[in-house]
Amino acid sequence: MKKIDKEEVAYLENIYRFVKMYQENIMLIIKESKTEDDFLLFLLEILNEYKKICRNIKLMLKRRNKEVKDIGVISKITTMINVKTSKIDDINQIKEILKQTCTMNIKELEKLEESYSLSNKKLLNVCEKMISIEKRIVDKIGNNIM
Repeated sequence: MKKIDKEEVAYLENIYRFVKMYQENIMLIIKESKTEDDFLLFLLEILNEYKKICRNIKLMLKRRNKEVKDIGVISKITTMINVKTSKIDDINQIKEILKQTCTMNIKELEKLEESYSLSNKKLLNVCEKMISIEKRIVDKIGNNIM
């Protein structure tokens, strides 16, 4: 039983780090880019969904007597440098970069999901929720629904 608990904790910590990195990226894109109103509203909606997921993961970890390990300073700095050095004012370039990033995120989340043998559906739903958010971003950008 303890192995399952350790595996659940590791899974939740990995998902949490993913979500926090995505959250950091979206916040920096919002802050650094001159976006059109509909796109900004969409990014804020996604950011709020990421925040909800982070809160839920924190609660799940707390129930397992674990504290959340935040993403490291180096990761935050790397994200900031990537966004600042690629200051792009063209909204279509920003959307394309975000679409490519989300496509990579989906693959990484699917690999993460496959690497754990969890039976707890609530935990698996966290990753599925992230995948569905990333797919929604790709779909909306791809369909120019913004």
